This record gives sequence, structure tokens and C-alpha cells, in this order.
Amino acid sequence: MTSFEWFVAWRYLFSRERKALVSVITIISMAGVMVGVAALIVVIGVMDGADELLFGKIADLYPHIAIANPAARPLDPAMLKAIRANRDVVLAQPVIKQQAFVQSGTGIEAPKQGIQLIGADELGPDSPFAIARAGTGETVRLRPGEILLGYPLAANLDAPPGSRVLVFATNPVKTALGPMLKQTQLLVGGYFNSQFYDFDANTAFVTTAEIRRLFRIPPEVYDYIHIKLKNPFDSEKVREQLLASIPELRVGGYHITTWAEENGAFFGALKLEKLGLYIILMLIILVAAFNIIGTLILMVIEKTREVGILRAVGASERTIARIFLLDGVMVGLVGTLVGLAVGIGICALIPVVKIEMPPAVYNFNTLPVKVNVLTVIEIVFSSMTICTLAALFPARQAAKLNPVEALRYD
Repeated sequence: MTSFEWFVAWRYLFSRERKALVSVITIISMAGVMVGVAALIVVIGVMDGADELLFGKIADLYPHIAIANPAARPLDPAMLKAIRANRDVVLAQPVIKQQAFVQSGTGIEAPKQGIQLIGADELGPDSPFAIARAGTGETVRLRPGEILLGYPLAANLDAPPGSRVLVFATNPVKTALGPMLKQTQLLVGGYFNSQFYDFDANTAFVTTAEIRRLFRIPPEVYDYIHIKLKNPFDSEKVREQLLASIPELRVGGYHITTWAEENGAFFGALKLEKLGLYIILMLIILVAAFNIIGTLILMVIEKTREVGILRAVGASERTIARIFLLDGVMVGLVGTLVGLAVGIGICALIPVVKIEMPPAVYNFNTLPVKVNVLTVIEIVFSSMTICTLAALFPARQAAKLNPVEALRYD
């Protein structure tokens, strides 16, 4: 496009001689595009932030690959060594996890809750569960007779550090009085707070020896092998490699699952929700595009005489079409750039303001946000494409104006 076309388009759009109605509609069109782009950047940024945060917590707290041992076989050191030999495996460790009841105090009215009780002698970055002691961030080394509660769980039970709780095994034992649940009294050694509410509100840790004693689990027997990978997204590939290289996994009654199988529906729902919000908010830009069509149609009517003069002095239909197409592009460009600045500004402000969220509903305490450059580029491209397409019809109508008819009454 020539500098002449840019000059005329600029004059048509930003000239002080323009009629007030057209100017107001132009501003409304720009504002509509701005609101749509800003809303898209903020909403998709929040969704991306939540997706990344939740995935990070799941990767830290749950196995990327879990090899369940339903037959209660003793640990095979050769099989464990073969799993650890896989170059994609960062950690492979046997873990005991059982369902239990925990109660603080005595009596029928005492607070109680069902939990998942995990046997672990140490918690930290190099353990299957990458969590630390709440408040200090220290690596946790559990002591005999001690239980570590998630912070929400401790709050629900009203069990401060130093208090004692009763833990009941869910597999009853036969006694002279009939089946009864085995129980033990443990000291609350502290809290952990992984910032993932579902895990914190339903999980407690004791030593491996303690959980074996409570549930009468023989030495060398475990519930599953907790495997962490360099890249969690390689879980399916690594599972196939393990099945191919370790015959015991295929014939030993083991059950192998990946994090994607356990949590795939959850993250699939997040992606579907993000797509739905993207489409809904894109409708704001589409509405603004109709305003652009109306603005340009009014501009064509207002500039009928000028278009006739341009055609009379030799301007082609293509030149006229380009002038009004440029007007539509400039309206979309200004609205998109302002919306881009507003959206990124709001995203930068969200971590500073720290908007509180109910963790029991969302699994995080404050509103997360992550601005993905590729997503921003996609939003800007989509906005400009819609605005450009909206300008095509008025530009074509302007190009078809007959210069004789345009100048007949002048």
C-alpha cells in the first residue's frame, strides 16, 4: 500500500472535521476491541496460571508413574534396580499408603476424619513427596511415634503441634470381643502445607515402621512404587519401556498407571473451560467488529463527495478500497494495542494485589496468572484478523461508488 493511501486513510479517520456521530462510533469500536483483547489476555492468563500451578503441585505430590502391588508381594530388589536404570527415571521408591481414621480427643463428639496415611521417614525435594515443614520450609525427618498433618487437616481436627491424636487402621483385627479396629496414639510433630488443598486436607505422614506396625504389613511388602521422571509428559512412553524391559511387571500382577490416567479428566476439563472462555470472550471482539462495519459505512456516506473527486482524478477502485480497509485496520490496531497494554498491566498487577481464593474450591490460596507469549500473539492475531475482515465489506462498497453519481449534486 502506498503512502498516499495511508495519508488519506489517516485523514479520514482522525481529521478534526469529522462528524461527531462517526467519531463517537469509532471510539466505541476501538473500546470494544480493547475490552475484548484485555479480557482475553487476563482470563486466559489466569487459566494458564492455574493450569501450571495445579500441574506443578500434582507433579510434586503424586507419582508420575505408580506401580501398584495389589498381591502384596515382597519387594524385588532386581526389579527396583531395573526401574531405576531407565534413563528417564529420576526417582523410584517403594511407598506404603493406607486409608485410616484420625481422631483428636476422646468421646463421640471428638473431631475425626478419614485420611490417607503414608509411610515416609523423610520428606523433601529428594523424596517422593516434595513438601517441607510449614513455616520453616525445612526437610522433614519423622520420628517414631510422631505424625505429620496437613495444615487444613490439623485445623479441622483442632490438633496443634504437641497434641496427641488417635489413628485407627481400617482393616479390623479379630479379638475375643469380635472384629475391632487397631488404633495407636501419636504425637502431632508439626504441619506441612503444600498449597494443594485436596492433598493437605486429607493426608498425614508417619514413619514406615509405624504404618507397618499399625496395619500389620510384613517387612519388604509395599503398596506401590512411586516413580518420578525427568519429564512427566513422557510417562506413557516410559511405562511402555518398563513393560518391555521388565518381564515381572507383565506377569507379576502389578498394576501400572500414569499421572495422566489419574488426573487426565481434570486437566481435560480445564482445557475445555479455557477453550469455552476463549470463544465467549472472542464474541466481544466480534461485536466490536460490527461497530467497525457501521463506522466505515457511515464514513463512506460522509466521504461520498471526496471519493467521487478521487475517482475523477484517477484513483482506482483498488485504491479507494485500500483507503477504507486501512481505516478499519487502524481502528482494530489501536483497540488491540490498547487492550494488549491493559491486559498485560492487569496480569502484572494480579500477583501484587494477591486476590484471595477459597482453597477448598480451587486448591490454591491466591489467584494465579501466567502470560504466555504465544497465547498473546494468538489473541492479537485473531483480533486483527476479525477487524480486517469486518472492514472488507464497507471498503468494497466504497470502491464501487460511481464518480458521476457521487458528484452529480456538487
